[in-house]
Amino acid sequence: MSNDTNNVTVSGLMIEQATASQTDSGCPKARFVIRSSRTLVIQGAEHVVSDDIAIIAFAHGANSVLKYGSAGVEVLVSGHLSTYAGPEPRMFVATDCVGFPSVSQCRHE
Repeated sequence: MSNDTNNVTVSGLMIEQATASQTDSGCPKARFVIRSSRTLVIQGAEHVVSDDIAIIAFAHGANSVLKYGSAGVEVLVSGHLSTYAGPEPRMFVATDCVGFPSVSQCRHE
């Protein structure tokens, strides 16, 4: 099995304002978490299940999230899965593209 494909598309609500930083080379970086919910039907009963997904956006995507994103704003992210290096590795989505499906929800400066 090949590891050539690693694509993720996820949407959800931002839980809080993104945290700004930079890469070692000075590229803008924004870390944030979105809550993605779905409805499952188990033995005829509907259950809403939510996942909190860590996201890191870079460059233009980071600038967009920092400018327009805030808690409760819906975000659509396309990217790939990656893993934090460190004593407790955790998975996150590194973005290739960030979008805001509902412009009216965006924070305007």
